[in-house]
Amino acid sequence: MKNNKSKSINKIIEQIKSDPQKKAWIVLVGYFLFFFLVVILVRAGNNQNKYQETFESSKYFDIENILNEPYYFKYSINLDEIKTIYEGNQEKNTSNFTKTSQDTIEKFYQSNNTFYLKQENNFKPLANPYILPYFRDISNLEKILENAKLISKTEYENKNRSYDYQVSTTTLVKLIDNLDIDIADMPNIITVTTNKNKEISNIKYELTPYTIYKNLAKNKGTIEIEYTLLSKTETTTES
Repeated sequence: MKNNKSKSINKIIEQIKSDPQKKAWIVLVGYFLFFFLVVILVRAGNNQNKYQETFESSKYFDIENILNEPYYFKYSINLDEIKTIYEGNQEKNTSNFTKTSQDTIEKFYQSNNTFYLKQENNFKPLANPYILPYFRDISNLEKILENAKLISKTEYENKNRSYDYQVSTTTLVKLIDNLDIDIADMPNIITVTTNKNKEISNIKYELTPYTIYKNLAKNKGTIEIEYTLLSKTETTTES
């Protein structure tokens, strides 16, 4: 039986050898399979590199100075062109800041997770007045970026750098609300800008897909946070 199979296979091989057209087709299929395999291997390698870049993203900047030194911040939110701006000074878990929204200005004091509204000579305790407070807390930035994909890096002439990341709405909902959702997802974009010393000076969150999902906006949702270390400002002023 085996001999008959061997004879049949040999006969087919001889027929292919003697027929140039069949031989050409075999060579063409071989090349196609080879290039198909190469494409798969290249894509696998790129995905692995992207994962490694994402995982090592904390090498590109340092948040310790913001966590441990006094700084000025400006936290601006735009939801369908309705703008709210928080700005003030913070040192570790204590801050004084103002909230400006639609020509209304309010003053607040924060100690740890407790917030107070300043009213003339007294302080009224209230809930967290920040919109989307998860993004205001810079200690959450690394959690987000560990689950995001680095898509581009840019270095400028003044040695400032910017890093663009993509993160899905499903990921943000999991991180913030601890919920698993299944939706047709569009990426949210995060841009982190640093100075030549790797200190963060600006973070931009393009969160339109996320804010639409959360029913906070219909067309547009963005956050921009500016940071300035007060020690750097004082040093500059003195000099």
